[in-house]
Amino acid sequence: MAVLKDPSSDLSKARRHFAEAERRLAEQRELLDKMRRDGDTAAALKVADEVLRTFEKTLEAMKGHLELEERAHEALNRTSPTLNMGIV
Repeated sequence: MAVLKDPSSDLSKARRHFAEAERRLAEQRELLDKMRRDGDTAAALKVADEVLRTFEKTLEAMKGHLELEERAHEALNRTSPTLNMGIV
């Protein structure tokens, strides 16, 4: 049995998750800065910096995907607001 699902609720949830990920990224940047100030070892700083860069790249990919989904949702609304329900 197909269930009707409002895509805008999924987009809202994705936006909230993305905002939370951005906050966590900012926290990690602050932590890395604190590690530098506290004189952590070069090896520890290198690992932390690599993890941070990976997180940044992942977040950037998520942002691109979210933007595509938002544009598709907006296009669907312009085409037919009454068809703005997906079947999952």
